[in-house]
Amino acid sequence: MEQFKHWLLCGGLFLAGGVWSRIIPGQDFFEVENIHDLFDIFGALATVVAVIIASFGLGAWRHQARAANDHALATKFLVALRNYHDEVVRSWRYAESSVAQIDAMSWLGDTDKASFIVGVYESRIRDTQASRANVESLAVECAELWGEDINELLAVVYKVDDLIRSFIESYIRLLIRGTLDDETDEDSDITLQRWTAMESKGLATEESAKAYISSKFEPLRLRARSRLIV
Repeated sequence: MEQFKHWLLCGGLFLAGGVWSRIIPGQDFFEVENIHDLFDIFGALATVVAVIIASFGLGAWRHQARAANDHALATKFLVALRNYHDEVVRSWRYAESSVAQIDAMSWLGDTDKASFIVGVYESRIRDTQASRANVESLAVECAELWGEDINELLAVVYKVDDLIRSFIESYIRLLIRGTLDDETDEDSDITLQRWTAMESKGLATEESAKAYISSKFEPLRLRARSRLIV
């Protein structure tokens, strides 16, 4: 691809040389013998000026078009990030509820009731995954135009999302099993220990969790805002 671009550039320079060779006057061009020659001089100069102005105008147009595309992409990306952020916050509420139910061992018992609750919690996971998928699709274009650091910043957000979702998934697994055995006992203990560790980092309330989640999204927001046209 790079070699093709190289040969294309060489070809363009060759053609440009041919055009300019016809435009640039010879040694006797400025020897004015009559009014017709004088108009030829003015015409050539006007052509040169027009080419120069057009090249500057083309550069400005390209810059404006690129800025407009960046603005449109940044706007869509910011909206997608806001939706994803809100879905992750909602998932944290479900995660908190999941841990409370695991601690109370309410996942033991009626499988009919469990199937309904499983559907509710699985729906929460699907909603978050849908908003995440929208961000991921836009991130491909953002990374291509703005740089790979977009993916690095997103990886931090995904890590938080995965952590929160893991508590919901643990509750769903226990609901589906519905019985106390070595496997479910270990699963519930590990989940409760992980939640306690998360609380020790200051994520014990919805307000603190929302602040923490927002702090992980903020670098991405700042990166996208830097591409907006002011």
